[in-house]
Amino acid sequence: MKEELIIGIGLGETKFGIHEDELRALLGSPDNIDLHEYGDDCTREYNYIDRGISFSFSSEDDYKLTNIEIVRKGYEIEGIELIGMSLERVLHNLERFSYSKPAIDSISNEFEENHLMLYYKEEGLTISFIDYHCDSYSIGPKWKNEEEILWPPS
Repeated sequence: MKEELIIGIGLGETKFGIHEDELRALLGSPDNIDLHEYGDDCTREYNYIDRGISFSFSSEDDYKLTNIEIVRKGYEIEGIELIGMSLERVLHNLERFSYSKPAIDSISNEFEENHLMLYYKEEGLTISFIDYHCDSYSIGPKWKNEEEILWPPS
């Protein structure tokens, strides 16, 4: 059974804006927690490796859920399973839903050739492609303006 991610909302009961204890109550303890520091911001990333999903909580947002990343099949957006899909098919499928025009950036390097990122800013969707096939993607909440998140209703 595939799980449906909803742009700007989250995944089922796991909605943007919940706190870490709420995530643990819904999904149990994660396999591991990675800590990332970016200047004054600290992000905790809860990894559920067998499920192929991670959830990020940022200190800038009072450790509310701000990002969900998918790294394996079993999840859909708009009924579409993106993992493994070609860049051309992803663009074609998401165009049908009147998504904003994406920005495309190459982040290829000597270790990973043909690594592209697709950014749908208005939707809070970022898709990673290696060799022109989706290998992961993440969604976040929508934004009211440059500084204020539109948290979904509880």
